[in-house]
Amino acid sequence: MACRKCGEDLPADLSVTYMKRSLCRDCYNEYRTPKTFEDHVCRTCAEPLTGDNIYVGQGYTCKRCFVASTSESRKKRKQDAENECQPFEITEELIPPRKDHLYAFCNSRIPGEIKVGRSHDPEQRARELQKCQNFTIQILKVWHCQGYLETTAHKRLKVRNVTEHFGQEWFRIDLRTLELVIEGLIAESQLS
Repeated sequence: MACRKCGEDLPADLSVTYMKRSLCRDCYNEYRTPKTFEDHVCRTCAEPLTGDNIYVGQGYTCKRCFVASTSESRKKRKQDAENECQPFEITEELIPPRKDHLYAFCNSRIPGEIKVGRSHDPEQRARELQKCQNFTIQILKVWHCQGYLETTAHKRLKVRNVTEHFGQEWFRIDLRTLELVIEGLIAESQLS
């Protein structure tokens, strides 16, 4: 696209104001600046405009009024922003709810293997696991609101993982050792 006044190509970085009028910056400023200042006065202070005191690109405004209006408007916007942002007071801490529980289950037919998992309702989870099975699930231990430790516990117990028949949550470990591992994880999580 070319300037409709001088014919030069318009740069790509021109703002909408220039593009709308199809004028380059120089032609736009020439268009906005009056040729003669005899009839023109500042629209703010009514001071006669001359080539030295007109603020180019802002219509009929002298430099002093433009600078003053800009700083005044900035001050007003800053005061408005400060008035909107009233200081607030923290009344309570937001602690995300930890509703899942960490549990240890045992299969009645295979002693010495413990399932470590998490559930909102461990008793319901035990009933789901033993449905249509010829064994019962016994709840050995529940650590309330510690379900977020499940993945970490599985990583710590990985070397004791049972891979022959069940899923990834069964481990060959005794209950006392498992309790020590989980209690250690709880202590570590409270330190951080």
